[in-house]
Amino acid sequence: MKRFTLSFVLVLVLLALPLMAFAPMPLHTTAAAAPDVLSIILAVGAGFAALIGVAALVSALVQLGKIIGLIKDGKSDQWTAILNLLAFIALVGLRIYRAEWTLEYLDTYAGLIAQALVYILGFVIQITSSKPIYDRMKAARVPLLGWSFSRSAVG
Repeated sequence: MKRFTLSFVLVLVLLALPLMAFAPMPLHTTAAAAPDVLSIILAVGAGFAALIGVAALVSALVQLGKIIGLIKDGKSDQWTAILNLLAFIALVGLRIYRAEWTLEYLDTYAGLIAQALVYILGFVIQITSSKPIYDRMKAARVPLLGWSFSRSAVG
């Protein structure tokens, strides 16, 4: 009886495999339904914490706001939360209206903008801080700094 069951199952499997290979397939494929807004919000929400570029952009914008005086001391956490919410809303909007743009693409682009802002901020800080540092070091009489030969007699 055991041998019969085993051979019966083997015959069924051997007959089923070729039949599955030649099974009729639909000639046209149906297009996948467009994702609804809730599924887009959930997808963006699930991946939002992993978007390093967006986090870097928010940090750079908060730092820029501190430097230009828009953000006061002790308020950066509130501004960070506001900018993160705006970034989340912007990402959801872009996923709704520009579905071909992936989150990875948007995150990479935000990271590039953040890098550019950091370089620009560093450049501006370097330019604006050079003179005050020079004046303080000159007032402290640091050797070989602030020396001028214009007062010495040329002769």
